[in-house]
Amino acid sequence: TVGEMGVISGTPRSAFVEALEESEVLEVSVEAIRNMCNSRPSLRLQLETTMMKRLGSYRERQEAAKGMVQDAMDALVSKLDRALRFLEGNQETIRENRRQKVREKIKIGVQKKKQAVDYGFFTINELQRAEELQSAM
Repeated sequence: TVGEMGVISGTPRSAFVEALEESEVLEVSVEAIRNMCNSRPSLRLQLETTMMKRLGSYRERQEAAKGMVQDAMDALVSKLDRALRFLEGNQETIRENRRQKVREKIKIGVQKKKQAVDYGFFTINELQRAEELQSAM
């Protein structure tokens, strides 16, 4: 059956049915279903029981979906937290690598200055650059 829950609840039909093969169907009007339910209380009770079961099933699926969404969000937050801790932990490594590169540049600059002085040729720019690098340390 399709749509009987909407008749009882007064809401539009939410189900969709597609026949896989040629079928015979019977369309029963809302008034006919209401008349049957009024004349046969057991039918009404059966439909109401089915509706309550479906409603309970819907709520269970809804709660399960909420749990799945919460689990996915928790997993995402956990991954982001791990990534941030990784980045934070590597910040000192990155800083140290930068310091090491600066030290190497200073060392090269000082060596060039010494070579220039030792051999008696150097430019003002080379001396200034070496002094800047040395003072940056």
